[in-house]
Amino acid sequence: MRISGVTFGSRSNGPGARTVIHFQGCSIGCPGCFNKKTWNSKGGDFWHVPDLARHALSKGQDITISGGEPTEQWDELISFLKCVRLIAPERTIVMYTGVESEKLIWSGKMKELEKYVDLLIAGPYVSSQKVDGPPLISSYNQERIFISDRIKPEDLEECPRVELTYLGGGEVRIMGFPETDDRGRIKTKREGV
Repeated sequence: MRISGVTFGSRSNGPGARTVIHFQGCSIGCPGCFNKKTWNSKGGDFWHVPDLARHALSKGQDITISGGEPTEQWDELISFLKCVRLIAPERTIVMYTGVESEKLIWSGKMKELEKYVDLLIAGPYVSSQKVDGPPLISSYNQERIFISDRIKPEDLEECPRVELTYLGGGEVRIMGFPETDDRGRIKTKREGV
């Protein structure tokens, strides 16, 4: 499977400290997307599913699956979810998809996701509907679908909208849902302007 990256310790992508798996490849191409580097389906790095599951679980954190678009690697996604549940059934799983919930239902994919995912964030980013809350969504059309009772709406109240990680060498990773103006201010401060 192709992965753009793995981020440990994120708090803006679900309740608690989480490991975020950034899938590579997205044909949806939402205008204003924050993760355009994940669009190219040939980019990123190749991982064998069991190796990625072990790596993702190595810090003992819950899992968040993000994009690119995870459903575009459907078989690998389901294999990864099965591995996570087999190795660490106590871990919660949050998944983001740009696919609307109705399409997931019509295609039969929702039934499969319901076996593994605790919270699904569904729907494309629509810049004309951007929102400054509730947690974990970036535009009003997106849905937070609580599939299991392992994650509840009140669990999300402490999730920051944006988090910054200094990676050294002047590089800063921005996670979560920053406003365009926020990204500009961060870049300006980082460059010392």
